[in-house]
Amino acid sequence: MGDRPALDPPPGTGSSSSSSTITEPHLLFLALADSYLNTAHSTGIKDSFDNDVYQTLVTAAIRCLEAALYEFKLQPKFEAALRLRYASVLEEETENVTDAEQILHKGILIAGKNNFQDLKFAMQHLLVRIMFRMKPKAAFILLGQQMKETEVLSLAYWTYSFRFLLSSLRTQRTDEQDDNAAVSSLRSAADLAKRREDHHVYALASLMEASILLGQGIAGVDGAKKALAKSQSVPLQDVPQLAFLFQMLDIMSTTIQGAMSETDAKMKVLQEHLDGNIPWKLWPADGTFGIPVKPLYERGKPEELKFRWLPKGDLWALVWFLSGSTRTHSNGSDKKAEACLMRGQEIIDGLLSGNGDPGLYSVETAATRINWRRLLKLSLTLQLVYCYAGRSAWDEAISALRQAETQFGNISDESQQRFIKPWLIYTTAVVRHGTGNLNRALTAYQSLLSDRTSELGILAALNSVLIASGPRTKNFRQAQDLLASVADFASTHRNPLIQGAYNVVKVALEKKGDNLNVVRSLLSTSNRIFRQSGVHHMLTITLALVCARVFNPDPHHHANMSRATLDCAVKSGDRLWQATTRNMLADALARANRETEAKTFRAASEQDRRVVEQYLNLGYDQIKKRVAEYRGYQGEELSSLDYLLSSGAAGVASAALTNPVWVVKTRMLTSGSRTPGAYRGLAEGLSRITTEEGARGLFRGFAPSLFGVLQAAIQFMAYEKLKIWRHSNRQESSVISQNRQQQSQSSSKPQDAAIPTANLAHNGNSSKEMLGYERYRQATPPQSPALSNIDYMALSALSKVFAGALTYPYQVIRSRLQTHDAAVVYSSARNAVFQTWRSQGISGFYQG
Repeated sequence: MGDRPALDPPPGTGSSSSSSTITEPHLLFLALADSYLNTAHSTGIKDSFDNDVYQTLVTAAIRCLEAALYEFKLQPKFEAALRLRYASVLEEETENVTDAEQILHKGILIAGKNNFQDLKFAMQHLLVRIMFRMKPKAAFILLGQQMKETEVLSLAYWTYSFRFLLSSLRTQRTDEQDDNAAVSSLRSAADLAKRREDHHVYALASLMEASILLGQGIAGVDGAKKALAKSQSVPLQDVPQLAFLFQMLDIMSTTIQGAMSETDAKMKVLQEHLDGNIPWKLWPADGTFGIPVKPLYERGKPEELKFRWLPKGDLWALVWFLSGSTRTHSNGSDKKAEACLMRGQEIIDGLLSGNGDPGLYSVETAATRINWRRLLKLSLTLQLVYCYAGRSAWDEAISALRQAETQFGNISDESQQRFIKPWLIYTTAVVRHGTGNLNRALTAYQSLLSDRTSELGILAALNSVLIASGPRTKNFRQAQDLLASVADFASTHRNPLIQGAYNVVKVALEKKGDNLNVVRSLLSTSNRIFRQSGVHHMLTITLALVCARVFNPDPHHHANMSRATLDCAVKSGDRLWQATTRNMLADALARANRETEAKTFRAASEQDRRVVEQYLNLGYDQIKKRVAEYRGYQGEELSSLDYLLSSGAAGVASAALTNPVWVVKTRMLTSGSRTPGAYRGLAEGLSRITTEEGARGLFRGFAPSLFGVLQAAIQFMAYEKLKIWRHSNRQESSVISQNRQQQSQSSSKPQDAAIPTANLAHNGNSSKEMLGYERYRQATPPQSPALSNIDYMALSALSKVFAGALTYPYQVIRSRLQTHDAAVVYSSARNAVFQTWRSQGISGFYQG
């Protein structure tokens, strides 16, 4: 929405007449100033922008204005108008606000002395804006005085102007931001407009109030809806900008409340409106529009309040963003959200290049528009990340996230950076969470927990709970405490989708079989919320919990419910949940003795799992699994050579990525900070090595570091084999103990052992059940007692000592090759080994 009311240029100062028709010299200077400024502004937002040319043109324009003002004797009204023009150029094009203030003060005296009210208040309006930059408190005092004066004089036009200016300044992201003061000012303007029957002013004041309240999130939705209802009482077709603004704010209010079906219907109406008979050719290139104001007297000249809003291209990009955002929940089935967001990005890219924006802008205005467009582009990209994540397209999600990080760095406005940074952090956490980088995801989520009453804080807390209670972390106490900290806010939140998400996480923390009635109630509520909203992803999770907690004892009900869950997962487009629900359905079918169908769904589940797995933890564990699949092993147990190769492959990749950092670190540690040529930091070290020694310099010592990979490989091989040996040892002891116990029980109760066999002998499906039992027994080997902490400590220490004794010498050689003078002392790694052996013997390889 417009930054401030745009005032019409004073008479005689906006002339574009050619010099051949101008007879008075001061008018010639004004025409030249306008010509210079228009030429400069025509390049203000283009790729071909040349700052030197721009500054030359602006300087020439200022010199012309100075000449017109100081070199000629002017009429008071013309001088006051010229001072307004001159000060406005200084305010917009320079940092010389002191001169601008002095020019305005003298102009205000001239206007006041001669009773030029419009010129006086126009200069006061500009003076407030200038003072707000350096002296905001003084600016608000002056603004309050002007509002009182215009109200006493019943000058509605200027009362509106100052009221809208106050709301604009109070909503800027500065220390003086005060949403309540801004809303109060707008309501005063609306009351005055209602009394004077300035209907469009009344509608605009109500819409601006709604936009401020919606910026407060769910807490301001009720007030925003009331303000929207007020504006709806006014026909807005005469001013299409107001009609579009109303529709977009209405869509935002229903989206914040989680009413997705209602949002979809309103979005269709907006798109039909855009495709209708809108006179786009009459839409100003700079986005300005006028609001009619009744004249003070019945026969007076009609007036217009000027506002600057969105050019046509920006409006279309914003609508595509809204359309994509409101369709994200159904993107998995049709990918329409992605298409809308990409279309918005295309429009923004065209606008940022300057080719799609014919407007004339000063550098300041152009910079403001460019920052706004960059912020919108970043918002489009972040929303695309959610779309990709929702269907497990992690490759695209990671690529889009990297683009978002680059786009964030291009935003120069600090207030905009502070606004969007939490969402960038949350999006990063979502991608890390989805790709299995749980520790870093948890760190990112926890950085957003300072405000647990906000929607973002609640979502970060719920995701943190899922990670903390997961199989890797298993910190149930921390998860329960964290969930309890947001329970009061999430369970009663005005957005039902957040309530539903909270219920799902709460059920996930409940132990199986506990509080069954509470679990049923929570899942029933979530099921209703997500089904009404059409959020298939969350509905899939809810139904999966219903299968696990409610229908699990009954195989037939479980199979039917699992099939419904799978159908929902397919609609969500999430490959991970499709794999999970297919596997659930296969288990349910197997329990219902429908093994043939179960095999089909298990095979499909495995295909989905492999698609997703390629993004998850591609390190040592994943390489082990790949080796096991290649060797054809059914279990995880590999040969010594396989463990050696698995850990070695992971180590080589790690060494290649980190070797340049180790080179810089070693050189910084082996030279003093005042030593000539010492590096001041990592970035300088990497840059200088690349420039002076080439890429080869970054990989000095890399060959010996591969022996370090060998150390890790040997350590992991020894560790895995020692674990297998210890597991086997403890299992044998456990089996002996169990056999003795069974012998003791069978001697005391001999009849019990015959019961299962007798029951099976009288069952018509006994052969099928025995086959199923045997398959289950083979797939589930006897569980050995878990290793204790002492076992793990002892095994780790033994494997480390074993590997270190074999491979420690490489560390000595690597360190010597990475010092500053290594290229002079040693010709190669082989030469370093030879010199160390010759000068120090075998003890030289074990120094340290």
